Amino acid sequence: MDFALIWAVRFGLMALLVTPLIVSPTTLFPFIVGKALFSRTVIEITFAFWLILALRRPEYRPAQSKLTVFLGLFVLATLVSAIFGVSFQRSIWSNYERMTGTFDLLHWWAALVVMMSMIKGAPQWRLYLTGFLSVGLFISFLGLLQANEVAWAGPNQWFGWLRGQEITRLTISLGNATYVGSLGMTLTIIGLGLFM
Repeated sequence: MDFALIWAVRFGLMALLVTPLIVSPTTLFPFIVGKALFSRTVIEITFAFWLILALRRPEYRPAQSKLTVFLGLFVLATLVSAIFGVSFQRSIWSNYERMTGTFDLLHWWAALVVMMSMIKGAPQWRLYLTGFLSVGLFISFLGLLQANEVAWAGPNQWFGWLRGQEITRLTISLGNATYVGSLGMTLTIIGLGLFM
C-alpha cells in the first residue's frame, strides 16, 4: 500500500506540471477556470494520499522548511485579512480572473508542503524542475504555432484554443500575454539555475 501511495502522490505532483496547458473552451474564462479547477482538484487528491502516507511513514512527514512556514504565515495573514476585511466572500474565493483568494493560496501552500515532503535531494528536484521546463518548451512550441498561424492550430483543429484570428500578442494556452511573459521569465530563471 505504501508503494501505491508514494506513486499516487508522485503522479499528482507531476500532473500539476501540465496545469499551464489546461484550457476549458466551454467556460466563461476558458484560459483560467479549467486551470483553477484542475490544479485545485489535483492538489486535494494528492494531499489526501500524502496525508495517509505521512501517517504511515514518518520519512514522508513535513520537512522543516522556512519557506513553508513563511508561506503558511502568509496564508494565515490573508485569512485574518478576509475575516476583518470589507468582503469576506471575495477575500476567501477571489475570482477566476485572478485566482488569488485565501482558498487558492491554501491549496498552493498544501502543494508546497507535499513537494517539500516528497521531493528529496537535488537529483529529485532537478528531475521535477526539468519536467516543468519540458512543459514550458511545449508551450513555447505552441507559441510558435500561434505566431505563425499554422493551419492545424486554427479553429476546430487540434489546438483550436490557439484561435485563428490575427495575432498581435501571444497568449498561447494562458490567454494573456502578460502571463506568457511571467511564465517565460520563471522558466528562464529555472533553466539557468539548472544549467549552473
